[in-house]
Amino acid sequence: MSPKWTSERGAGATLRSEATSCPGGSESTYVDPVDEEKLRNKIESALRLGDTFTNLSSGRSTQESEKILQLEQQIRQSREEARQSREEARQSREQNERLQRQFESLFNVVLPLLPSDTQQLLQQQANLQTDNKDDQQPSSATGHYGNDY
Repeated sequence: MSPKWTSERGAGATLRSEATSCPGGSESTYVDPVDEEKLRNKIESALRLGDTFTNLSSGRSTQESEKILQLEQQIRQSREEARQSREEARQSREQNERLQRQFESLFNVVLPLLPSDTQQLLQQQANLQTDNKDDQQPSSATGHYGNDY
């Protein structure tokens, strides 16, 4: 049961317990002013300590919240960079395919103008490269898992 002060500071304070402060209770105890001051200091010290702990906890929570926000921003930035990289890779593939088609068109225009033995040699090389390219191409894989970026 916690004590209750019946008067503020003075020559002496009277302290009553909660049990005796109830109706029908009349027990009072005299408290020496020095003891009273010590008790008040202990209480104030405990309250200050509680406030300090609360402030520290609040400070830590704020720091952790800021850290979480920074990490979330880094994740968003990484995802955006990954999306941009995939887009650049797609554009590079498309550009490569256009250049390949242009080369094949040019090859088909120039080939008939060459001597027949050179034509045969170049045609064989072109066929080998086409066969190798078909063997090496992956089956419509996108190069990444899921679409979570």
